[in-house]
Amino acid sequence: MSLPQRRWLHHSPPDWVGDSTYFVTLCCQTRGTNQLCTTVVAEKLLTAVRCYHEQLRWHVSLWLLMPDHLHTLVACPRDGDLAKTLAAWKRFTARDAGDV
Repeated sequence: MSLPQRRWLHHSPPDWVGDSTYFVTLCCQTRGTNQLCTTVVAEKLLTAVRCYHEQLRWHVSLWLLMPDHLHTLVACPRDGDLAKTLAAWKRFTARDAGDV
């Protein structure tokens, strides 16, 4: 069995990023169980991350998925609001994940 090939990622931040990169940790409401690192959930979360990244709603430098929380280095456009962007992303993923 061959290992999956890593996709090339654009590592240079866009001009609008500036100096506003944030380290963010998001935790599941119930801690101590593997809620995020299942194949189905992880794929949905990472697809949503990529979607927001490609739409330039944020610039993600790092996304680390753990069983019951995640860490990210993320920047928003200069006129963007990080809290609103994260809240919208969480609503988007909650709708997409459904009963998973």
